[in-house]
Amino acid sequence: MVGYGIQPTTAEEEVIKTLWVEMAVDEVAMSIAASGFWPHEPLIVANEDGKWVVIEGNRRLAAVRVLTHAALAAELGTNLGANLSPEVRGRWKSYR
Repeated sequence: MVGYGIQPTTAEEEVIKTLWVEMAVDEVAMSIAASGFWPHEPLIVANEDGKWVVIEGNRRLAAVRVLTHAALAAELGTNLGANLSPEVRGRWKSYR
């Protein structure tokens, strides 16, 4: 993701905004909003110097973050998460 100016020190919100614009996270978010998050496709993470780093699943994580954070969604010009039920939001709580 260095090609997009993302460095290890880049703020999470900026990473999500870049993924949203450059890597079609909006399509992933629409799919997750409609069909849910597939448990058989878990995120793969590694602990690097006390920080959790996503190895596989960055777009899925970004999509869930946008769907569950109204302010971030508004910044990106979407309201995809506006109609998510409290039950669905609760299931995704661990991805916040």
